[in-house]
Amino acid sequence: MAELSGSWFPVAFVGGAIIAAFSSYAYVKMSNAYPSAGGIGMYLVKAYGKRPVAAFAALLMAFAMIINQSLTARTFGTYTLQLFDVQQNTVWAPLLGVLLLLSIFLINLAAIRPSKNLLRNGSGQSRWHCHFCHRWLVGSGI
Repeated sequence: MAELSGSWFPVAFVGGAIIAAFSSYAYVKMSNAYPSAGGIGMYLVKAYGKRPVAAFAALLMAFAMIINQSLTARTFGTYTLQLFDVQQNTVWAPLLGVLLLLSIFLINLAAIRPSKNLLRNGSGQSRWHCHFCHRWLVGSGI
């Protein structure tokens, strides 16, 4: 992207940062107003109700996250290969990206488990949550 934007790269970078800041601010305000374990899906239901538009937007977000993670993982693999002076057209860049995603998946899998005693939703049923995140939030007083 830096090559395509040329001398406009700093402006594009700052513009993206401003958009990300407003988006993050809005997400924080929504999470304070409607605390939920459902994340963006619950906010879409609050905004649009239980209609197809909310379901479509939730699916669109899920697909966007998958594409973003794959691009980030591929970029990680490409940058890692630059450290070792390996040709870019080898199978190593996608393989390193897949290994990164797999390792993050395994870390998350080890950290997430059903909780029956710590957190309960309004119906009394246990819900899934990350114990590492819970410890951090409780310890920080948030």
